[in-house]
Amino acid sequence: QTKFMLNAAPPRHKMSKLERVVNRCIIGMLIAIFALSLLSAIIGTVVYEYDITEDHWYILFEDQNGAAVDTFMNFLTFIVVYANLIPLSLYVNLEIIRLVQARLMGQDRYMYDKNQDARSQARSTNLMEELGQVEFVFSDKTGTLTLNNMVFKALTAGDRLFGEVPDLCQAGEFDEDEYLLDVDDEVDENAVEMDEVRKTIAADEGRAIAGLDKVSDEGGPIAMLANDALLNLSLCNTVTPTVVSEELAYLGPSPDEVALAHGAKRGGFRLLRRTVDEVAVEIHGEEHVFEVLAINAFTSNRRRMSVILRCPDKSIRLLIKGADEAIFARTRADDPYLAASHAFVDDFAAKGLRTLVLGQRHLTEEEFDEWAEQDWNTARLATKDRDHQLAEAAEKIEQEIELVGTTGIEDRLQDAVGQTISDLLRAGMRIWVLTGDKRQTAINIAEACCLITPDMNVIKIAGKEDDVGPALVDAIDKAQEGPACLVIDGDALAIVMEEDSMQDDLVTLGKHCQTVVACRSTPIQKQQMVTLIKTHLSVRTMAVGDGANDVAMIQAAHVGVGIRGNEGMQAVMASDFVISQFRFLRRLLLVHGRWNYNRIAYLVCYLIFKNVVLTLSPFWFAFFNQWSGQVYFDPWIRIIW
Repeated sequence: QTKFMLNAAPPRHKMSKLERVVNRCIIGMLIAIFALSLLSAIIGTVVYEYDITEDHWYILFEDQNGAAVDTFMNFLTFIVVYANLIPLSLYVNLEIIRLVQARLMGQDRYMYDKNQDARSQARSTNLMEELGQVEFVFSDKTGTLTLNNMVFKALTAGDRLFGEVPDLCQAGEFDEDEYLLDVDDEVDENAVEMDEVRKTIAADEGRAIAGLDKVSDEGGPIAMLANDALLNLSLCNTVTPTVVSEELAYLGPSPDEVALAHGAKRGGFRLLRRTVDEVAVEIHGEEHVFEVLAINAFTSNRRRMSVILRCPDKSIRLLIKGADEAIFARTRADDPYLAASHAFVDDFAAKGLRTLVLGQRHLTEEEFDEWAEQDWNTARLATKDRDHQLAEAAEKIEQEIELVGTTGIEDRLQDAVGQTISDLLRAGMRIWVLTGDKRQTAINIAEACCLITPDMNVIKIAGKEDDVGPALVDAIDKAQEGPACLVIDGDALAIVMEEDSMQDDLVTLGKHCQTVVACRSTPIQKQQMVTLIKTHLSVRTMAVGDGANDVAMIQAAHVGVGIRGNEGMQAVMASDFVISQFRFLRRLLLVHGRWNYNRIAYLVCYLIFKNVVLTLSPFWFAFFNQWSGQVYFDPWIRIIW
């Protein structure tokens, strides 16, 4: 009954394109054997009946059993003669070659990550040759293109900014000569030093948020909003405090949640313990206990989470956080900080930070009791369609929100992501990045990692039901004018998937665009995009991800690649190949993929050609031996050839 098991799909058997071709060739060979044997048997019967006379004293005459019986016996004879047309050793040789290739791939010193002490791994050896035929690459962003080491950088309260806002989109050029290591160079010398990253994170977690102490001394409404924002960060989450080496540590379902809890801690709001019914927070050295009345969990469709608490002063407060579109749509129209919050979120997104909007609502006892009795309790006890009823109950209470602030979290790009993407594009591949981030964040990160280049025409499609269809048609014409990148949001994708004609237009557009960035997309939409390309185009697809929300996409693609990261092992366990960094994808596809495909293709062609020669020789020799079934080669020649 866990979320992971409920969302998990049964594993799908994958077969390479070359293996399917080989299977069809084997079927064709079987048909050819039966056809040749039948033809040879009929000719042999006719020749034996009319051409063999008493002058052929050296041929042993036997009593005739009739043309039908003789034909059948000759047919069986030629079945044995022509049976060598089927390369029985082909599948054995294929498996041996694949095992050797998997071993070579795992021993590749340029795909070794010394920070994790891990090498690449081939978990499905029957897909080795597929790596050399990939045309569409679907990738997650967080943890796949980025390090997934979240650092809390900025907090806003009202119209005031606290903290530092780095520009993550100022990506320097990466020297290809440095990236292509020489044999004598140290392994992984260009990899990001994770020890240094962890030291930086630890230093940030121990440092107070710049400007907060000053506003606390000033007092006033901004100081109250700052305290409300920090209280939201410390309470509206699913983080579990634990003691590690006599120090308080946080464990959470995602690095974002943990980073937010550390951000609250830096602001003086320290989460101490959590139970089902209450949460204890130390606020500037004084412990406060909050009673948990209800939790409206985060889902990919809701894109927000809220918790209803009874504060120590007996007041009831709803705390909510989530994506900007989800919160702003439920904010009071007369909120004085709505415009400022919009501006902060756009600025954070433009600089590549992950954004969240924080809000709250004060409830009376009567409002909460009425909602709990009529909606919440009914939904909780429902046995049918429970998730939908819980979402509807949450929707009723998550209204008239008062904005308290926004947050910015840093997640830096991995090393050599831009160079890897550029090389894959030069190789003729199409790259789709499917992320749940805000559109501006996704665009700026795409520019930083060379998904969007200065010569590309950026085509943007937003999710308005009446505009998506015409926008797709216009975008197809624009994409044919030159290099193009499509930026489409999750709402537009939801509309596209409802009509077959729009799906065809999206596939046509995606075929003309070098890159596609899908923002605010859900895990199910990631799977739908992969399936859409698979079913409409005769191309090989690859999906790359690092978290549980990428499992469906990885299983749907022809080739799934899991990246070892900070979000568990679900993606790795569901994948066909495992790597530790995104930059290893370049060597996996362009080096090992080409080698694997060439080796296996040459092996298949050689074995089939050899068996055709061994089979057609007896057929040609039959014209000279009166179709007696005599073979041309000695048996030992067939064995050693």
